Amino acid sequence: MKRAYTDIPEGQMHYRFEGEGEPIILLHMAVSSSDEYTRAMHFLSRKYRAIAPDFLGAGDSDPAPAHIWYRTMPAP
Repeated sequence: MKRAYTDIPEGQMHYRFEGEGEPIILLHMAVSSSDEYTRAMHFLSRKYRAIAPDFLGAGDSDPAPAHIWYRTMPAP
């Protein structure tokens, strides 16, 4: 498993990834981090490129800016 960071306007987001193929993104619960998926990623990486980001304010990502409220973010 590898770990990396990506820059977004609000700061740096940490993520873990493993495997090759079609991507599958694993999103953690609000009070957790991508660490909860380390075992699952090993299994999923046999067929997929498993990617698990840490949301801002979680895990190894930068703290969430004060003006960011997830409940007010637009739906995708």
